Amino acid sequence: MKSKENLVFIGMMGSGKSSIGSMVSKKLNLNFFDIDQLIENDQKMKISKIFEIKGEAFFRDIEKKITLNILKNKRGVIALGGGAFITRAIKNEVIENHLSFWLNWNIDTLIPPTRGGRSEAPHPPRQRSNLCGGYRGHRRSLR
Repeated sequence: MKSKENLVFIGMMGSGKSSIGSMVSKKLNLNFFDIDQLIENDQKMKISKIFEIKGEAFFRDIEKKITLNILKNKRGVIALGGGAFITRAIKNEVIENHLSFWLNWNIDTLIPPTRGGRSEAPHPPRQRSNLCGGYRGHRRSLR
């Protein structure tokens, strides 16, 4: 498959990119790549700590490097970080070469972080029946 190589989930933190992406990858028997998890593994610290200790500019540089590497060299389902699309190189790569799904939910649909859980971790929508309601699909106008 030459065009639209990966399925890429984008959306704000808490929109369910990781949860839905993981489910889709299992259903389609594809590899799943959670960019936030890959960044945490690479840096050996939580994303919130990276921001606190090294700053947003450092985080965005690492996010760009890891994301573009996965997008260009791996095949499967990818959950981007909540702010990844602000980086032009990531946005252009996704729009030009991959099939993207923007998970855009009403704020009331998002689940707040759970007690004792990862406060910066994305969470799935409250009800599976709402999954299609938040889908906006791939939009060329994001350029």
